[in-house]
Amino acid sequence: MRKQKTILVGWDGADWHIAKPLIEAGKLPQLADLVKNGASGPIQSLPPYLSPMLWNIISTGKHPAEHGIVGFTEFNPQTDRIQPMSSRSRKVKALWNMLSQTGRTAHVFGWFASHPAEKTNGICVAE
Repeated sequence: MRKQKTILVGWDGADWHIAKPLIEAGKLPQLADLVKNGASGPIQSLPPYLSPMLWNIISTGKHPAEHGIVGFTEFNPQTDRIQPMSSRSRKVKALWNMLSQTGRTAHVFGWFASHPAEKTNGICVAE
């Protein structure tokens, strides 16, 4: 039996009102193929519209208060400085952590707040 593979493609700031006409005009053939052979649709967002916060809702299934990524930066009391949010700031497991723990392969590329790259059962390329 062949293993099922899943790919989650995120396009930050994308809008179906723009993408659909481009797909229909034949200008986005790879996206058209993904839509035709997979699942797609709009998702509701949660204000404030801060990409690291929102992308970590997707990867963890948790509210920002639970996952810990609440914006682009955070205060580090040890250095008394503002620093970028990082994978160390996330308080819960992300999808790739859960997949890796069950022996599944997980490749992660350019996810918000993914630096430093985490060990996975696959590849992790931090943003």
